[in-house]
Formats: sequence, structure tokens, C-alpha cells
Amino acid sequence: MFDSPGQATVFRPYTAEHYSSVLPHVLALHAEDPSSTPGNAMSPERFRRTSDELLARPEKGCIVVFDQGGLVVGYAILILFWSNEYGGDIVNVDELFVTPECRGRGVGEAFFGWLRERWRDRAVAIALETSPQNQRAAGFYQRLGFSPYPNVQRWAPLGKAGSNLNAGNP
Repeated sequence: MFDSPGQATVFRPYTAEHYSSVLPHVLALHAEDPSSTPGNAMSPERFRRTSDELLARPEKGCIVVFDQGGLVVGYAILILFWSNEYGGDIVNVDELFVTPECRGRGVGEAFFGWLRERWRDRAVAIALETSPQNQRAAGFYQRLGFSPYPNVQRWAPLGKAGSNLNAGNP
């Protein structure tokens, strides 16, 4: 929980009942910071598949709902994977969104405090990525102690599910 002026932010596990209140935030994130991959636009159906997958297979990750007095003010999608290089689980912040009216009020910082506390005994690192044009997010993450990873990720489509990925432009 985090106290911001007038409200406390509670980081809650996502349930299927949250779908309709989180979906507008998912779409807003992708409208503000669209994928650089052509044909990879977010849709309600794609988020439904992510929601269903993570609810059915929590070992893969989870969605966290940022709640202030019963109002959803943001969310994060966390994906878990084992890293041989780091010798443990990595928590990848696949998506993070805070409503514009709550930005700059400590919600994101509180989330990372909550995340570190919750995962410190279960994971060896937190990973995340930003699009090159999102300098505000890059600065925020740098202030929280994140630094650029020296390796460059490469992507290639795999099967029907990966047909929207452009291998030359992840």
C-alpha cells in the first residue's frame, strides 16, 4: 500500500473481474507509446488472451492492478523467466501504466518498492524495457536505479502466433 495525497494505492492481484476496468488502461498505454512493430497494435482480444493465459498459468507471470479507493489508476504485467546467466528468476515488467492524473504522485515509485519487497526472495533481478521515444519513462527508471542492459535483444517470429512480429524491427 502507498499513501498519496488523499488516497492510498493498493497493489492487487488481477482477477477476471478486473478485465473491463483494466482494458481502457491497456489501450491507453498502447495509444501513448505504440509498438514499433508494424501490425502489432494492441486490441481487446489480445489483452483477453494475455489475461486468460496469466490467470490459467500463474507460474508464467501476473497482472497487478493499482487501486485507489476502488478506482483502477494503473496496472503492470509481470512475466517471470529463469536466467542461466543470472542464476535465478527474472521479473520482467512487460507493461506498466499509471493514469496521467496520478503520474508524478509516487504511484510508480511505490509500485517498484512493493515489487522489490514482494520478489526479493524469489527473483534475482527486475528487467524492463522502454521504447526509444519514451524519455520520461527512461529517466524515471534511471532514478530508480535501472541501467541500460549492455546486450541488444533480437526477435524473430515463430509460427502463427508470431506472424505479427517483424524480425528486423522488434
